[in-house]
Amino acid sequence: AAAAALTPDDVTTVVLGCTHYELVAERIRAAVQRPDAPRLVLHGSAGAVAAQALRRIGVRPDPGAPAAGTLTVLLSGREGALPAPALAYDEGRLLHAVTPAG
Repeated sequence: AAAAALTPDDVTTVVLGCTHYELVAERIRAAVQRPDAPRLVLHGSAGAVAAQALRRIGVRPDPGAPAAGTLTVLLSGREGALPAPALAYDEGRLLHAVTPAG
């Protein structure tokens, strides 16, 4: 809230500097968006980070590939269940769908 209050009224675009900010992008938009202004543009970095990870392992992006991954949740270095608060986010619900039943 403090950062939103310090944001100039004429800001039209915000760069979300960490991938986890995209989890709360709509909350950021709601805090910064001025009522009579055009819809605030948010730029995330998750796509760029994923592309770089693929480059580093020598794999080309293949958006048409079938989803075949699994998820292991580590909590303080120990395998555990996806925490319930994660389900408050779209991404958390997607992860929950591929998490083996605990």
